[in-house]
Amino acid sequence: MTVKCLITGCQLRGPEFIQRGDLFELGECYVFNACGEPQYVWGMRDLAPHAVVLSDPGHQNYFERRNVYVFNKADARLTPEATAYIAKGVR
Repeated sequence: MTVKCLITGCQLRGPEFIQRGDLFELGECYVFNACGEPQYVWGMRDLAPHAVVLSDPGHQNYFERRNVYVFNKADARLTPEATAYIAKGVR
């Protein structure tokens, strides 16, 4: 199984936080390598164009260790801009 870089410099939105970093694909999972400390926010304001949104705010549907988040693709939603960027194959 190979790891594929999808977007460098994007945003991960959790139920109450924003993280900035890089998005990778590994089989049926996304891996998000974050940089820095999370910013704690509520609501969907300030959503970056290239963003991944964890879809179920009711529970923690991801694994996080040392600023690396792993979650199933089905548990996330890409913004239209992020989807278009990945479809173009730009790295």
